[in-house]
Amino acid sequence: MESALYDLLAEAQLRGQITSARSATDLAGFLVTSLQGLRVMGAINPDRAALTRYAEVALTCLD
Repeated sequence: MESALYDLLAEAQLRGQITSARSATDLAGFLVTSLQGLRVMGAINPDRAALTRYAEVALTCLD
């Protein structure tokens, strides 16, 4: 998953669609880590609204 995200993120950076302030490698790793955390949190407390907010915060790293 991380490799696939890296490919997508690197391409998006080349096109200027997302920030290049951080490396595609670091962004991919962060997003995979965040996704895994969301999966754990969803299993513990499946509050959809809260999980959505957390995911939105994680995605701000692409701004």
